[in-house]
Amino acid sequence: MEDINLFTKEKQTNLYELLREVNRLKKSLVDGCFNQNGKLNKDSITFSQFQMLQLINYFDGNCILKDISEKSGISKGALSIMITKLELMNLIEKYLRKDQTDKRSISIKLTERGKRILVNKEKELSNIIEKEMLSNLDKEDYDFISNVVVNTTKVLEKMTCKGDDKNE
Repeated sequence: MEDINLFTKEKQTNLYELLREVNRLKKSLVDGCFNQNGKLNKDSITFSQFQMLQLINYFDGNCILKDISEKSGISKGALSIMITKLELMNLIEKYLRKDQTDKRSISIKLTERGKRILVNKEKELSNIIEKEMLSNLDKEDYDFISNVVVNTTKVLEKMTCKGDDKNE
């Protein structure tokens, strides 16, 4: 089988820049929910904490620090500090799953309070996007953005699925 490198170094750099820009735009959308102190208004969690709650929720209570570190790109040391803060805020809880024999592999899940805050913040973000951003778009612009997001998501899923297949 012929090994074809579909992406030149320049295209790889451009893709990285594009993904970085998407992340920057996402953060700027979320910043609409933040007050002057960098905290989400009602429940006083930071943007980083919000993202971590989303990631833990993604794993649906079946994750360990190693999983989160790999998915988020955050070092285990920095992640441990953030997890401790979230636990002190009663947003997450650590537990040892019955199938785990290694006591160092503590699992993490959202508490009821953590789930409630996450749902509230996601609704708040959705409202801000709908009322303050999408209301300024005409149908043509909205359709264009919708198509870009859908197609970008499909491409990124293909990219990440290929990586996940190697681990199975």
